[in-house]
Parts: sequence; structure tokens; C-alpha cells
Amino acid sequence: MKQYAGFTLLEILVALAVLAIGLLGAAGIMLNSTRMASSSYLEAAAQQYAYEITDKMRVNQTAVQAGSYALASGASASYSTDCSQQACTATTMAQYDLAQWQKEIATLPNGSGSIATTASGSVTNVTVNISWGDVKIHSLANASASISITTQL
Repeated sequence: MKQYAGFTLLEILVALAVLAIGLLGAAGIMLNSTRMASSSYLEAAAQQYAYEITDKMRVNQTAVQAGSYALASGASASYSTDCSQQACTATTMAQYDLAQWQKEIATLPNGSGSIATTASGSVTNVTVNISWGDVKIHSLANASASISITTQL
């Protein structure tokens, strides 16, 4: 009787099936990793925008105390003077800052923001909310994400 050495066709098919399952698993991990990286990027950008507007408010305390930085969700901010080109009053600077901030938030998918200011003596409590559309890790459907930062100025 002859002895055959090597692999049979059945063994090769089983090995290919195991390899295919492994490659599908690796592709799924890469897809989830890409989604998480995108989600993290959007959250980091939103946090940067929130801290940026609070820093601008910290510089323009007069307008903060007057309530010029308050902005309702869905409201549109506009400005008449380009404060990057000429000197502005505190109120005009607040309008310019808010309009620029809304342009930045618009770079987020379905991005929107609001700012609430509450004066309490010499201190003003500021809450900055930003929300955007985000694809969650376990779903291909768009969901919303948001951050909220509260500080005292």
C-alpha cells in the first residue's frame, strides 16, 4: 500500500475557511477602530470650541457681565464690524466672537451650540453646550453627542 504525503483538498478548504473567518474579524475590528477615532476627533474638536469661547469671554468680562455672550440653542449670531480688522466695543466684540464660534461649530456634523450666562454678584456662571451628530460604535445610524462645560468668570 502506498503512503501519500501532503494535504488533502478537505484540509485545505478547512484552513481557508478558518483564515476567512479570521480576516472578517480583523476587518470588523478595523471598522470599529475607525469609528471610534472619528468619534474621538469630533469630541476633541467640540471641547476645543467650548474652551475657546470661554477664553474669549474671560478676556471680554464687560460683555459677559452685560449678558452679551448669552446665545440660545438654534439662535443665529451676526456681527456688523470685523473686529479682527479694527477696534470694537465690548458688545461688538461679543457679537463677532459668537458669530466666529458658530462658524467653527458648523464644521461639526449637525453642530449647534448655546451659551447660558447667570450673574451672581461679581461672578458670572457660564455654561457652554455643544451638540453634534456622531456615529456610535455599535450602530451605523447617526446619533447625537454633546458636551457641556460650566465655569465661573
